[in-house]
Amino acid sequence: MNAYFKFLIESLVKRLSRTQEEKVYLKQQKAERKQPVLVSLFGMLPFSLGMAFKKNKK
Repeated sequence: MNAYFKFLIESLVKRLSRTQEEKVYLKQQKAERKQPVLVSLFGMLPFSLGMAFKKNKK
């Protein structure tokens, strides 16, 4: 069997065999790591505006 397919099957089985407590815990961790939408948008906004003005100057 191909090593990649073996990895996919093992990871799928591991994911499906999680208990409800593990699922809730991982979901909470993911929510804590995720940045708010406004932070991610305004983080890129000044950078993109700077690039736009640099292109117009040339």
